[in-house]
Amino acid sequence: MSYHWDFAVVLRSDGLFIQGAVATLSLTESALALAVPIGFVLVLLRMAPMRVVSWSARLFIDFFRTSALFVLIIWFFFAFPMLVHVRLDAFQAATLAIGLQAGAYCAEIFRAGIESIHTGQWQAAKALGLHTGATLRLVILPQAGRRILPVFLNLVVDTIKNTSFAAVISYSELTYEGMRVASNTYRPLEVFTIVGGFYFVIITAAARVSALAEKRLALRPP
Repeated sequence: MSYHWDFAVVLRSDGLFIQGAVATLSLTESALALAVPIGFVLVLLRMAPMRVVSWSARLFIDFFRTSALFVLIIWFFFAFPMLVHVRLDAFQAATLAIGLQAGAYCAEIFRAGIESIHTGQWQAAKALGLHTGATLRLVILPQAGRRILPVFLNLVVDTIKNTSFAAVISYSELTYEGMRVASNTYRPLEVFTIVGGFYFVIITAAARVSALAEKRLALRPP
């Protein structure tokens, strides 16, 4: 069966595609701004000597890592506001769902990086009189940061992709805008070819920035 491709009618809505791409980046930025501090707090709790605290953090991490993001977004948009009696719009609900799941992954990335540092570094810092906070800040994290950077940047790329799930609650990111254009033009093949092109450009640009960051850190003396 032959198909007549017609991009002209779809490209008349180029403003919606650009609007969706901007919304995708905005949601990515907001989710990561939530994920990084949550991940850092979780890893500190996860490594705490008190078993109750450690296991509680581990349970939180495991729950969000194993949850389906599609379900989380729907739950935070419809159920969570009823529990806390606070109204959330689509952007806020998607930020919470994506950010909390990314935060759980961040916690495991940070933990792996911290635990990869030899215990002798901790012992040397303790011998110099540094307390735990100073040891983390001055000795452990600068070394662990280089090791976790490639994995963390992969998480950034995955977060960009995951924003497409926010279409289910009508957040106007790239996929949702593509669905709108497809329903108006009856040209879904052309529309999602363009949407795929936008994702390719965005993710390729993010990957290039990631590669540059890794290279610059590799050249910097420890």
